[in-house]
Amino acid sequence: MNRNRKRTRQTPAVVHPYVIRLTHWVNAVALPILVLSGLEIFHAFPSFGSKIPEHNLIDFPSAIRLGGWLGGALRWHFTFMWIFAFNAAVYAAGLLLSGAFRRFYISKSELKDIWPVLRSYMAFNFRKDESHNYNPLQKLAYLAALALGLACLVSGILLFKPVQSGLTGWTGAFQFVRGVHFCSMLGLVLFAAGHLFMVLLHGWRKFLPMLIATRRVPGMD
Repeated sequence: MNRNRKRTRQTPAVVHPYVIRLTHWVNAVALPILVLSGLEIFHAFPSFGSKIPEHNLIDFPSAIRLGGWLGGALRWHFTFMWIFAFNAAVYAAGLLLSGAFRRFYISKSELKDIWPVLRSYMAFNFRKDESHNYNPLQKLAYLAALALGLACLVSGILLFKPVQSGLTGWTGAFQFVRGVHFCSMLGLVLFAAGHLFMVLLHGWRKFLPMLIATRRVPGMD
């Protein structure tokens, strides 16, 4: 028996830093509250311009609106807007300090792989990947989500202070920013739906590291 022979064993490795996991779950709470309270705010004037003819653009049922009335919805929305903003700042700092932002970088050679990966997902044909590296489609989706979150935040702050931001001095500017805010919110909702779909596709082993930070990988003792 060779005593110098090394045995392969499973050792834990950190996949997601603590700050990334924390901000992820804060967003998981804040985003639904912002969306549902935002629908109640939108219900007060469901249009992006003068209501001519006099009808609502979209009527969302009360069951998916939060706040009960405009004042109540504004309380929910503004409270979680600041939570979302602070959380976004912490998340950005966490990405930079931990170096995790490198996982989102898309090289030129990966651009051509985006459509094949999307097509394989649409056909429910995907390869098992235990490396926890993002494929080009996932990188693009996360970058889009970051851009949509920033658009939501900036447009929301402008709507929060329309006089100070000068929106009231430009014809149609306020409704345009409302449209940007609404569309970026819809984009985040679609991202969240796709994110949950990917979790279902890849299974528990991909989801678990977001809870406990580590996974088991081959190592040497």
